[in-house]
Amino acid sequence: MSSTIAGGKNILVTSAGRRVSLVREFQAELKKWVCGGKVFVSEMNPTMAPATQVADGCFTVPRVLSPEYPETLLRICVENGIRVVVPTIDTELAVLARLKKRAADAGVFILVPDEEFVALCRDKRNTGAFFRSLGIRVPATIDKSSPAFPLFAKPYDGSLSKDVFIVHSREELTPEIMNHPKLMFMELIDKRIYKEFTADMYFGRDGKLKCVVPRERVEIRAGEINKGFTRGGFLLDFLRERFSEIKGCVGCICVQLFYDEKSQDVVGIEINPRFGGGYPLSFGAGANFPRNIVKEYFLGESLSYSDDWVRDLLMLRYDAEIFVPKSRNRGGVAVFDLDDTLFKELEFLRSAFHEIAEYLAGAVGAKALYDEMLAMRSRGENVFKNIATRFGVSVADLLTCYRNHVPTLRLTPEVRFTLKTLRSRGVYLGLITDGRSRTQRNKIRALGLDEFFDAESIVVSEEFGSEKPACRNYEFFEKKFPYSNFCYVGDNPEKDFIAPNKLGWESVCLLDNGENVHPQAFNVAPAAALPKRKIESLLDLL
Repeated sequence: MSSTIAGGKNILVTSAGRRVSLVREFQAELKKWVCGGKVFVSEMNPTMAPATQVADGCFTVPRVLSPEYPETLLRICVENGIRVVVPTIDTELAVLARLKKRAADAGVFILVPDEEFVALCRDKRNTGAFFRSLGIRVPATIDKSSPAFPLFAKPYDGSLSKDVFIVHSREELTPEIMNHPKLMFMELIDKRIYKEFTADMYFGRDGKLKCVVPRERVEIRAGEINKGFTRGGFLLDFLRERFSEIKGCVGCICVQLFYDEKSQDVVGIEINPRFGGGYPLSFGAGANFPRNIVKEYFLGESLSYSDDWVRDLLMLRYDAEIFVPKSRNRGGVAVFDLDDTLFKELEFLRSAFHEIAEYLAGAVGAKALYDEMLAMRSRGENVFKNIATRFGVSVADLLTCYRNHVPTLRLTPEVRFTLKTLRSRGVYLGLITDGRSRTQRNKIRALGLDEFFDAESIVVSEEFGSEKPACRNYEFFEKKFPYSNFCYVGDNPEKDFIAPNKLGWESVCLLDNGENVHPQAFNVAPAAALPKRKIESLLDLL
């Protein structure tokens, strides 16, 4: 694994979302120093994330808190020459901190502090103790049973200014606030006296501070700085002295605080161990953290402390748009049929026959009965009727066993490789399958398709309330992913391609290799039901 990544020259910005500026800043620096280096992003829903449109590529990943996320992310890094991972949201920090050691063994550097420091930052009760250990005051704690007003309440593990309350009187101290299990109650910092600041800090691989930029937050929008200044002076020196070294801390962290210029009182609020949303101001002032990262992790250089950035620089943010016509959509959406497309339905039949044979004939006679059932089917006989008569059971019971049994199935290597490659290219995968919920879900679980298909993008006809060729089953994906390119891959011209053709999708038919349960009757199908393209292997999609 290490040898695969030894020459890794790419950067991955995770959960990139709206971080267009950050992606572009990394692209500009990587291009200067690393020949052929690329900046990729990862997203759960790439179609709706602006940063995916400016990145060099996007990888679709599960939710950051899902059990599959760490392994998926590490696999993406190993297979795509990722050397540095840059996280951007709070919810993934603990996950990535736990993955950090394994990733480093594979030559992948995840720029998140060690688990202990991340846990300290995520629980603001511990953050307060850390500030005090550095000689930084924190808001005084208030006993909610005998409060002094005004007061401020916020969750000890919150982010993005969610569930925060300013309470001016006992009447405003509602049961919702009083009974909230995670709220911390503290003194309200008077913004008429104190100015609100965030400070971008860069820590080198040695855990030592290399740069700090205090940013005065003049106007906030959606929890992020909208108008602000870079500031030097006392606060800069104060922070540099106290944050000179933090064990296990690497990369960018963002410290939030209040500062009274008259009394020089500094009040620590919280620490986000990641790039803050206002970092573009620091970058614009010349505090080039992406360059620091490239020099340390790609070029192997050691950094010294630098304060070579512009003081009192004003940032005025404005709205900008990215337009994504269908022809430019990077990933697109590929929707698959299940039976005789992702696996051979004949394998399900054989699995069911084997289980029925064991039930009726026992372990000794199962093989002979199983072979006989297959022979009956090949002769075109009614297998269940013949077996039911012989063993004195009902056809209905045999059908129930057939439909409800848990099959022994697996994806072929070519199918697995195709799905894996499409996902790595940012293609979102969906599934439309007709049949009973229990039967189809058993197949899906047996094949391990949850590795490639999100649960909310699997449409089973009995659950959905309509079957192919109804357009409704396909329009589900159009509503979920507007402005995307769509492709449907199936096998049955009788019903698979009518709706996607009508909706303007690309329709692709996987040709029968002689093992399909239902024959492909192209010669009798109307023109509206014929696929636009035929392939002999799913590998032909790549």
